[in-house]
Amino acid sequence: TLQSQLDTTRLALSKLRSHAMTLQAQALKATDHALHADNETKFVREQFEVELCNRQSEYEMQKKSFERAKVGYKADLERKQMELDQVKARYENELKEARDELL
Repeated sequence: TLQSQLDTTRLALSKLRSHAMTLQAQALKATDHALHADNETKFVREQFEVELCNRQSEYEMQKKSFERAKVGYKADLERKQMELDQVKARYENELKEARDELL
């Protein structure tokens, strides 16, 4: 009968509405998970970028420190070489004078 068809249609619509609401709830949950994952990704990326920046800064400071030390060691080496050359020249002169006195 027409009433039974109407009742069957209403029941089917009710089930479809219920299923649609379930799907909508699942979609909202999935969207929430996606937003949470996106925020977590952004947070981790920001932490990574901060850590990378810190390490690059530390590397640059160490590099500058190394360059300063290198310049200092080079200057020390040059000064020691000059001192050695002076001592060598003085001993060579003393040796020459001693030979001249013996002759």
